[in-house]
Amino acid sequence: MNGGSLHLPARMRTAVAFAALLALILVAACEKVTKDAPTSVEDLLAAAGLHDENRPPRLRIGVYTWQRPMAYVDRGEHRGFDVDIARYIARNLGYDGDDKIEWVSINNVADRVKVLQQNTVDLVVASFSITTEKKKYIDFAGPYLITEQSVLIPTAQKNAITTIADLKNPEHQVCTATGSTSEALLAQRKIPYIPLDSDLLCFQGLRKGTFHAMSTDRTILSGFAGQAPGRFALLDLKLATATNPGTERLGVGVSRDNPALRQLVDYFLHRSFLDQRRGLSTEWQRAYREHLTDLGPATQPRPEQVPELVDFDSKSPAR
Repeated sequence: MNGGSLHLPARMRTAVAFAALLALILVAACEKVTKDAPTSVEDLLAAAGLHDENRPPRLRIGVYTWQRPMAYVDRGEHRGFDVDIARYIARNLGYDGDDKIEWVSINNVADRVKVLQQNTVDLVVASFSITTEKKKYIDFAGPYLITEQSVLIPTAQKNAITTIADLKNPEHQVCTATGSTSEALLAQRKIPYIPLDSDLLCFQGLRKGTFHAMSTDRTILSGFAGQAPGRFALLDLKLATATNPGTERLGVGVSRDNPALRQLVDYFLHRSFLDQRRGLSTEWQRAYREHLTDLGPATQPRPEQVPELVDFDSKSPAR
């Protein structure tokens, strides 16, 4: 009978309308719960494409090969703090062992962004500082290490260069890597500098006497100093300014096109962070003791973006 509902008593029509409204509310609530419910590691692995049979069989990780003690090659083996962090992440993603990793050599600072944009690598672990500018082009997981900027000089210059004012002396040639945090600090401090493509080029110039000082992460400078004991000295200078704390938060570079992979890396870094907080021995601590202990005590920082996952203790099965 057409329009039958119109002939129902007013009270019954109200009840029917209320029931319909309640049903809509319940459906919307269920959809919201489903949408907001924590996802799983397996869901993220699939979303990140790591289960795709057509993807490369090895996890492609961009690293430096010359940056002691962070990432370098020794007798054909990749070593360093960054490398150990990369291995930890790879293993938890299901790529256990160097035979499951394709180490992609990073030659200079700018290449770290390029290889991610060009899909040459899945991850970059190469003293990669998290900055607002870089986030315009790529994404970051982490940080996994916080370090400060410092200055390295030849020991022959110890009497000539002791302060920031000395670095401003035009007689002293200062080098830093283009696009680095140190470059921004030197500019803010009005310290004249020569920008080159990499810290390695700066150090080579320092050894040759072309430069009188170089500035970058303290971790990197300590590695350079260790290559020629006694020839170079780290200055205890505070380069920080009112707008720049002079520290770098090192993170893992990930393509902006793969947010699921970024979440997975943050998830595993956070699990290591929590194990440290519980007093458990972690791979982060072992890597720090092996490669960075000369810098003094440190703890793993908490990642900025921690995904909420159902299976917190899960990891991908080994490939």
